Amino acid sequence: MASTDFSINRQNDAEALRYRAAADRHYAKVALARRIEGVIVVGSIALGFFSAGSATLQLVPALWALAFAVAESSLIYHVVLTNRHAGAQLADCFDRCVFSELPNLHLPFPDSLDALTVDSGRHVGLGDLVDRLSNWYDRRLGAFPREIAHLAALRINAFWDAALRGSYIVGMCAIASVVAIAALFIFSRNGVTTERLIINVLIPFSPAILWFARELVEQIDARARKRDLEQCIDVLWDASNGIGVNRSIAAEVDYLQTLLFAYRRTDGSVPSWLYRTARMRLHRDITLLMARLVQQRRLHT
Repeated sequence: MASTDFSINRQNDAEALRYRAAADRHYAKVALARRIEGVIVVGSIALGFFSAGSATLQLVPALWALAFAVAESSLIYHVVLTNRHAGAQLADCFDRCVFSELPNLHLPFPDSLDALTVDSGRHVGLGDLVDRLSNWYDRRLGAFPREIAHLAALRINAFWDAALRGSYIVGMCAIASVVAIAALFIFSRNGVTTERLIINVLIPFSPAILWFARELVEQIDARARKRDLEQCIDVLWDASNGIGVNRSIAAEVDYLQTLLFAYRRTDGSVPSWLYRTARMRLHRDITLLMARLVQQRRLHT
């Protein structure tokens, strides 16, 4: 049976905003670490082009590239992983708080939830923060029963995430292809030997190569998981519209929320600049999706 105590206004309560604000703080740290990764990748590409254009062995750029690779793959990536994990759990707590459920505090988490949210709690009263975080989900969800509203929110989350990752994968592969072709062209003009290929090309480019390989695998896996999640949500959405909300469907919605957290915790991060670039298009697409969900719900009530 559907819950009757649900209100979408819960997303603007102090407790919900505290979770959302704390999650954003961790995602901001992820964004900062990603910028440092970007500097290292661009720096390694510059070293690579410099070395590829030289007819002599370039040992110093190779050593710098190895140092960059170690720093990026260990220290910086560790910051990305830990803060992505923390942000994902806090986002999960926000969703569960909004949809009248208890936060899942038994999920793996590196620190105390209270310790992470206390500082954000001090700033919830600031107008700019409240304005930025208020009405995170479309207020039309308030017309749905709790489980249906939760399911619609999950559908929207999976939709925009998969769409954004698809654009990112295409752009990343296009840029990598251009860089690889240009580097090999410059290198080939100075004579090709195995020793020069390793020291002047492969090692200087190694931070960029390692980053690209890891990023591509993570993004492809994440996009595939979100597409599968979309399909599961669509099947459950059709079922809930056809037979209404029962105990089985409510349990399935809770399972999908847990699954979404697990995906967020392990999915590769999408650059923050890409979110800003695609914000208008995604907002339009999400608005259209929300209108379609509302229309489908009205046809079955």
